[in-house]
Amino acid sequence: MSEVHSPAARLLTRVYRESLQSLGGRALVRAALSTTPIPALRVRLFALGKAACAMAFGASESLRVEFSGVVAAHERSPHPRQLSLHLGGHPIPTRASVQTGQALWDAVEATRPEEFAIFLISGGASAIAALPVAPLSIEELAATTDALLRSGAPIDAINQVRKHLTRLGGGRLASQCRARGGLVLMLSDIASGDIGALASGPTLPDPSTFADALDIIERHGAQVPRSVLDCLARGRDGLMEETPKPGDARLFRLRHRLLASPSSLADKACQLMSAQGVFARAVTASFDGDLESLADLLVRESHAEMSSPQSPPFLLVASGEPRLCVPSARGSGGRMQHLALSLAQSLAGHDFCALCAGSDGRDGDTDFAGAIVDGQTAQRALSRGVDLARHLDGFDSSTAVRALRLGLDRFLSGTNLTDLALVLVGASKVERALF
Repeated sequence: MSEVHSPAARLLTRVYRESLQSLGGRALVRAALSTTPIPALRVRLFALGKAACAMAFGASESLRVEFSGVVAAHERSPHPRQLSLHLGGHPIPTRASVQTGQALWDAVEATRPEEFAIFLISGGASAIAALPVAPLSIEELAATTDALLRSGAPIDAINQVRKHLTRLGGGRLASQCRARGGLVLMLSDIASGDIGALASGPTLPDPSTFADALDIIERHGAQVPRSVLDCLARGRDGLMEETPKPGDARLFRLRHRLLASPSSLADKACQLMSAQGVFARAVTASFDGDLESLADLLVRESHAEMSSPQSPPFLLVASGEPRLCVPSARGSGGRMQHLALSLAQSLAGHDFCALCAGSDGRDGDTDFAGAIVDGQTAQRALSRGVDLARHLDGFDSSTAVRALRLGLDRFLSGTNLTDLALVLVGASKVERALF
């Protein structure tokens, strides 16, 4: 739990939690299906991604017909008893991801024409459920995923590659569905807005090619296994079947509906603050550049607000998925903890408080969802012998966050809409939580 206990910190924590609750997969799916006619007596339900369990519960609370199916998630949590739960790895696929992917594939392939299919998709599914194309192994797919993540390639590009290395992505999963009709409900963590990149697009046609995948690997200098390059080259040369393309009749039966996106998250945070009479604005609602650029943007905008003639406090909001190129030799950390410490350094001594956290309740492979810092964090770190610059340079933000007790405990939020950064300028003006 964070050691930053000021009224401003408590207020930001409430804005963060309330934003996630308002955009939870359970409530959004329940509302969407409550007004959707189901033209069949039996439904096959397939939930996949970080918010799979919550979305599945939302569906179970609205459906008035018999249903069964599969939930593919990364952590065990309550789910409807009519659905079988399968757990895979994240962010790197594991052998469990193969088992999960196979269970999902088999269940979709077993659908019948008289049934209606509902796919509930959230981010993270590319790793959670993974079936490598022959002759690749899961270890080769995992090494490729790791190399692409470290290269700093945007998630859209990474998933273009994964669409051509797995049997589930790029519309391949849905192409096996025999149901007479279907609906796809999505919570998107893709900052660019390309829903085809969400979970590597298991239900959507794929306009990209094997040649595009090879170009992405080369452009970003990702050190992937030779076998992967050979596989993609065979596809480029027409020796492997391409992913389903726009116009593929097998995918016409599915209707797609986007329930929430990164911009929804930024908008909700602004609405919650503005309703209390506190000025709030989204600096960026779909950021997909490098983390240093986002930090610089937030620092510049903070200084601009500090010199504004308006009376503080002001809330600056940013959502999206900043990229962080992480070397092999690194410590423990996550993007949002790294961003929080960067702000603590750059705005040291100023009247601010910032919360940076993942919307899924998890920041990297750590015990934290994110961190809260303020204008005194850098001084406290100095007095306790914690070198913030060294921890940032070593990509070891979590160690510093733990030592300074700045962390927000990890939890299952029930949604996944990328990261959220809240910067409150004039934090000392907040005398108590406003709602």
